[in-house]
Order: sequence, then structure tokens, then C-alpha cells
Amino acid sequence: MPTALQQLLNAARSLPGERDPVPPPILHPCALEDQPVSIDEQALLCRDLGVLLRDLADRSEPALTNALVHATQAWDQADALTLMDDGLRERASTLMRKWRVVANARSGCVETQARARAVEALLVLETAVALLELLERRLAALIRLRLGAGGDLLPQGRPFLDIPAALCQVARGWT
Repeated sequence: MPTALQQLLNAARSLPGERDPVPPPILHPCALEDQPVSIDEQALLCRDLGVLLRDLADRSEPALTNALVHATQAWDQADALTLMDDGLRERASTLMRKWRVVANARSGCVETQARARAVEALLVLETAVALLELLERRLAALIRLRLGAGGDLLPQGRPFLDIPAALCQVARGWT
């Protein structure tokens, strides 16, 4: 059985339309940091990332499901969907800043493996936020594409683009 991430990719691939390649996100460079980041601080950052991803999933699942349930009557209202409030955005931004400190630490302050983990964390954060923002801005278009292709919006009771399940799956790897 495919994982939630594989199901999300398959659902996205099934939508009609051109397949324009999307350039990978580029990490925002900043000055190298001289302050050391302890192993305990890194472990807390990993835990905080897992908790944030879980909170994003918990917030987005009922909102997305509700929007899809009502989409057949008013699909144009789907773009009014709000998945991330100011508090979640601020938490994500703060966590990104902390991970950037680790990613940009000088060699003597943080091990190379920790810096690589920080880059991974930044990619996870940027991707999660970008997916939710895309869903907020373009859900109506995605619904039209899915319905136009004859697809179900809630196959087996789950959103056809099940980002909340994918976020939960990723969160387990960070907690």
C-alpha cells in the first residue's frame, strides 16, 4: 500500500494540465554563525519541527475536508480556505531562523552531519508551508481540475490531495 506521500504525489500527477518543472527551493543565505549549537538544542529543534508539522496537519485536515465536502455546491468559495493562521506562520518563521543558524554554523561550531540535518529541516519547512499556501490560493482550480477529470474529491473519506496525512507522516520522522 502506498504511503501518504506517495498517494499525494499520485493524486497531483493525475490532475490534467501541463507538467512544468518547478525549480527546487533555494535556501536563503545568511552570514556564517560563530555561535555553537549544542546537541540538546538540535534535538529540541527536531522535536519542535515534528510538533509544528503535526499542528499544521491538525489545523489543515478539518478545514480542507470541510472545503471539499462543500465544493460541489460552491467550488468558487474554496479559495477562501485558511489553513495557516498568524500563529502558525510565526512559529514556522521562528523555526526556520533557528535551523538557519545551525545550517550556517562554521565547521568548528557544529558537526557537518548537524548542518546537513538543518538543510533537510529547512527544506521540509519550506515545502510544508509552500504546499499549504498553494492549497489556500489554488484550491478552487485544483477542485475544477479534479472534477473535470472525473475524480472524487474525497476518495475513501480522505481529501484527494491529502496533505494533512503527508504532514503527519513527515512529522513522525522528526519527533
